[in-house]
Amino acid sequence: PASRGVSIGARQSLQITAAARCTPQRSSRQPLRHRADPVTMHRAVRRFSAGQFRVTPEGSLRRIAIDHPAKRNALTLDMYRQLPRIAADANSGRVALLEGAGAHFSAGSDISEFATLRADSYQAEEWDAVEIKAAESLRDLDIPLVALVRGNCYGSALNLMLMADVRVAADDATFCVPPAKLGLGYPRHLLEPLVDTVGRSAASELILTARVIDASEAKQLGLVHRVVAAGA
Repeated sequence: PASRGVSIGARQSLQITAAARCTPQRSSRQPLRHRADPVTMHRAVRRFSAGQFRVTPEGSLRRIAIDHPAKRNALTLDMYRQLPRIAADANSGRVALLEGAGAHFSAGSDISEFATLRADSYQAEEWDAVEIKAAESLRDLDIPLVALVRGNCYGSALNLMLMADVRVAADDATFCVPPAKLGLGYPRHLLEPLVDTVGRSAASELILTARVIDASEAKQLGLVHRVVAAGA
């Protein structure tokens, strides 16, 4: 009776203690929201990224293709990271050609990645650094670079085009600097090539209005050197 009561109580206490040990406990120090670790970030990049840059040798010519046609050649973070290596491979030729696969040059950065890979100021800073390094790898080629533009050439793709020594547009090409329309900001380093090319006044108008211009106006502004018939 009394001793039996103590024994039952002891067993109940042991059962409760064992159950508590088997139940996962949330650490009081674990934040409700935390930044993804590098492995998680890498998996996220691979999940989102379906595009690539390709370099194809044709004699002394090196064709650099922006290859993501399912999304109008939108540029993913992983693609920006690929570009310095691609540019180094292209340096083995005597001249390089930059073009888009399919009907478009590029729609610019793939904004579908922003919610995961550009979600805060730290990620935005990292993204911008990778993007700037990609553009500089084209600018610093030891051989002439020719950009051939068809269809859309928007946002960051326009910045890559401006790294070329010679820029040729098909008459169906369109150009736009869209961040104002999207409610996004541009780092100064990504705007400098545009300002240097068309001047502060014209660059300000393109940036603030985010309007789309055709190949003829792009030539008038100095964005491209020549306009040719599409398919020529």
